[in-house]
Amino acid sequence: MTPKQNILNLTYQVFCDAVAELGLPKFRATQIFEWIYKKHTFNFAAMTNVSQSDRDVLAQYFEITLPQVDQTQDSADGSTKFLLKAQDGRLIESILMRVQDRRTLCVSSMVGCPLKCRFCATGSEIGFIRNLEAAEIIGQVLAAESFTGEKVSNIVFMGMGEPLLNREALEVSLDLLLDKKAVGLAPARITISSAGIVPAFSEVINKFGVRPALSLHFPTGAQRSEYMPVNRGYPLAAVLADLKKMHIKPRDHITIEYIMLCCINDTEEHAHELARILRGLHVLINLIPYNPTATFDAQPSTAAQMDLFIKVLIDRGLRVTVRRSAGTDVDGGCGQFALRREAFLGKVGTRTHCMQSKCSRNQRSRCKKCDNEKF
Repeated sequence: MTPKQNILNLTYQVFCDAVAELGLPKFRATQIFEWIYKKHTFNFAAMTNVSQSDRDVLAQYFEITLPQVDQTQDSADGSTKFLLKAQDGRLIESILMRVQDRRTLCVSSMVGCPLKCRFCATGSEIGFIRNLEAAEIIGQVLAAESFTGEKVSNIVFMGMGEPLLNREALEVSLDLLLDKKAVGLAPARITISSAGIVPAFSEVINKFGVRPALSLHFPTGAQRSEYMPVNRGYPLAAVLADLKKMHIKPRDHITIEYIMLCCINDTEEHAHELARILRGLHVLINLIPYNPTATFDAQPSTAAQMDLFIKVLIDRGLRVTVRRSAGTDVDGGCGQFALRREAFLGKVGTRTHCMQSKCSRNQRSRCKKCDNEKF
């Protein structure tokens, strides 16, 4: 018997074609999508405006399966981290960030990550397990909305995994996120963060019109290769060339993500080199205070060093922001996504401590290179 298709893996057009092949009218596809994406109903039996005979036919060939909320953790900053369980028992992490009237969901594209960036818990502690299906990506949105009763307004692909190495599922997910018959977000409300998988990066950005964010973090190829092995396969020069191929609207920009590591990539020289390589690109540099992980022995930049770094960039004519990482007290901040299930089994809302003995979240510590004290 042919396995049932999960509707959450199908774009609206593909589902319309599949419904037509079963001899059902096209409007049935519209009705089903409305039940799923607007009413968060995932059981054919509850779709009361669909005839019983058509429901029986649909149930014979299709299913509606999304990851189930296993545990949640509420952060002191108002964000909520979700641990979702897939059909095979694998665990998926996402985090809902609340800022005024915006509800931004940071979604994962993989279980684990193959890139092995030294400063990131997902790659260094977990490694790569498998790609997520489109249903498991879009299911993170539906699960968060169903659980909280809140409408997600923005999506950032900044959770576990490199989305462009799971391109097929990513593109189906983007189609569903943008389609008004499904989630229906504007392209400007969706951001794809990539470590620089080219030329897929510019191809996907240009095809869907969503916003790009490059996880750059180091201004030279040598440093990138040392801390981000992906640079060996996708060199910095090729990544920068790919950025120039992106069709960026005049009022928009490419976000450059840059994690601030004390005495590693935060000197004036680093800032000047960063400004040099980004010359001619319409960018916004997003500086990210380092969130310590268990396996990377580094400290966040001092406030004074960050101020100096920012001054150099602004003096060189670049726009700069500093990211407020949400959910750091529940391991939901940038670079902290990792499947440590025990972190979800204690009291919801309690602080989860980093396992690193000199972690700045647990106690005072000093940068070994400059001996500056961190808090």
